Amino acid sequence: KRSDKKTTVAGALVKRFKEREENCRVAVIDCFTRLLAITVEAAKNGMVVLSTTTTDSTSSTTVIDLQTKYVPAIVKACEKQLAAKRGGERSKTSALALLSTLCVAPGGIGGYSQIKSVFEHIYTILRPDNSRHNRTISTGLTKGIKLDALCLVRIMITCDEGNNDTNDEDYATHVKEA
Repeated sequence: KRSDKKTTVAGALVKRFKEREENCRVAVIDCFTRLLAITVEAAKNGMVVLSTTTTDSTSSTTVIDLQTKYVPAIVKACEKQLAAKRGGERSKTSALALLSTLCVAPGGIGGYSQIKSVFEHIYTILRPDNSRHNRTISTGLTKGIKLDALCLVRIMITCDEGNNDTNDEDYATHVKEA
């Protein structure tokens, strides 16, 4: 089936987030971000259904189970990029962009534990260096990545209008709790 190929591509891309070469890793993450953005737009236009349940097996509309099949793997892979001490800034920026795109998908970036974990990684990025020594030696994080992290926080807090699932209230509650 055609829908199987679409989901196979998504799974294969998520598995490739751990490429050694940063240029390749960034290209894979950016490719997945674009694929997700197109999928979310197609869902808004009614061409694809993003749901955890199959509504009608005879329907010609493709149903993608984003929340249970892909969101946990996407968030985990992005967290690995954000936590990597030797990870490049471009990889971290691409991971933040992917998480921002995921926020506008129905269901957002998942449940409480995933939201809390993402906020913890964002805090690590935004946390100021306390020692004078650390201020003179760059931690490798520029103002650009810190701004990207702040943009993700804003999107996570305000993105509930893009989530059309019945979990809207749960998602908003999870963000507030985290």
